[in-house]
Order: sequence, then C-alpha cells, then structure tokens
Amino acid sequence: MADQSAPVAKVANAEKVEAMCALIVGGMTKTKAIETIFGDGRRYWAVVSGNGALAYRVAQAQEIYADRLVDEALEIVDSDIDPQLAKNRADQRKWTASKLRPKTYGERMELAVQHSISVNEALTEARGRMLGPFQDAEIVPTPELSESEMALELRAFLEGPEICT
Repeated sequence: MADQSAPVAKVANAEKVEAMCALIVGGMTKTKAIETIFGDGRRYWAVVSGNGALAYRVAQAQEIYADRLVDEALEIVDSDIDPQLAKNRADQRKWTASKLRPKTYGERMELAVQHSISVNEALTEARGRMLGPFQDAEIVPTPELSESEMALELRAFLEGPEICT
C-alpha cells in the first residue's frame, strides 16, 4: 500500500501558508504570522523553500501588506492630532513599504539609456569645431631643410630675436 502521508502533508502545508498569508494581508507582520502558524521559522522555510508556488503566494501577501501600510500612513496623517507623532508613524509605514515593494514605494529611480556613439564621427565633429573658420584653409607644405639648416633654425629660435641697436 502506497504512503498517503506525503500528499496530505503538502495539502496541510499549503493550507498553513494560505492561513499565514491571510494573517499578513490582514495586517500582521510576516514574523508574527510565521510564529502563529508554524511556531518557528525553520518549519516555515522547510515548507516554502521547496515550493515556488507557496513562496510566490507569500510574496503576493507581502505586497498587499505593503499597500495596506501605505493606506494606513495616509489615514494616520489625515486623522492624528499630534503632527510629529503622525509623521513618525507614517514615515515608519512608508519605510517598511519601501522595503517590501522597492519598485513601487522605493526612493531610488533607475534610468537606463541605450545609445551608441561612433568614436570616429565624434572625433571628426570635434576636429571640425576646433578648426572652426580655418577648416577650409589651404595647407601649404613647408620646404624640406637639411640637418645643418635645421640646426641653424633651432639655434636662432632658442637664442631669440636679435635686438637691433
């Protein structure tokens, strides 16, 4: 006779996870819900780690909980008499929501830009801007100098202009 306890355990575990999700959606923290339903975190992780569907269900419940926290923050700000206390309570709920749903309530915005630049075209444009009005000027080749002529030119350059008295 086949062992019937494995399918029964899976159903019982799924029912426990659903009960835990109901507590989370109702406003209980995940840690408290795990303690209430499973007793400790090890039993919870043993059930959820091997089952992607159950883990996804818990993630959905946490997203709903984050939405609930944001709604509570709005209610607190609108109804609390002490403005500083209201700000602190609302900020805590917003912070928690930003950790549970960073894409929705997080402060970091990422911008991805995909653009390619041709280096050759950029260099050609830069040269054009640098040359400006001289771009169309004719380049006059310099005559070739012998080594002795180059040495004389260099000496004259280094000595500076002659001062006529």
